[in-house]
Amino acid sequence: MRRREVAAEPDDGACPWEEIQRFTGPREVTRFSEWMAEQVTCGSATELPAPADKEALGWRYFRHAASGQVWQLTTLDGPLVPSFRPVVRNPSTMQRIEPHETELTGNWVVEEGRVRGDAVCERVKWLTQHLVVKVGDSRRSGGWETLYQDPNDGRLWERTFPQSEMHGGEPPRLTLLTPEEAANKYGPFMRSSG
Repeated sequence: MRRREVAAEPDDGACPWEEIQRFTGPREVTRFSEWMAEQVTCGSATELPAPADKEALGWRYFRHAASGQVWQLTTLDGPLVPSFRPVVRNPSTMQRIEPHETELTGNWVVEEGRVRGDAVCERVKWLTQHLVVKVGDSRRSGGWETLYQDPNDGRLWERTFPQSEMHGGEPPRLTLLTPEEAANKYGPFMRSSG
């Protein structure tokens, strides 16, 4: 077992936690869970409620107090290898959509034999969960096409999954829409919100 001390907080507010791609067994998961409980007790972390679909798998989420970074602890009960990893690798890059941006397209990347979303996928996920406000789903495609509005500047963004032929899902894309494009595609939502 890798020994873990209660992490000293760096002066710059960065998160000192290290990603664990695979626990060696149940004892290490138990010891790590105890270590995380100490982090919560001393105020270095807060345990967050897990989304319902993840809670059923026994996954747990923690926010590092100084950096605000959110981490996910997957356990032996779920379908994945037990691990501890950041949900968003660099939250400081996730703050907002810049005025010059008109499209954000994610891609899959392979790391150590595993497929995961790239930084743009993580950013789109963060933006749709924490910044932009959902206006509604497409009448013809449901959740595969969803309209969002940026509360900072009022711009309208459509989240789609353009590579729908990919098995097991596809990376997301956020595309800027004009109000006319949004009204044509999401008419009922546009009338009720404006």
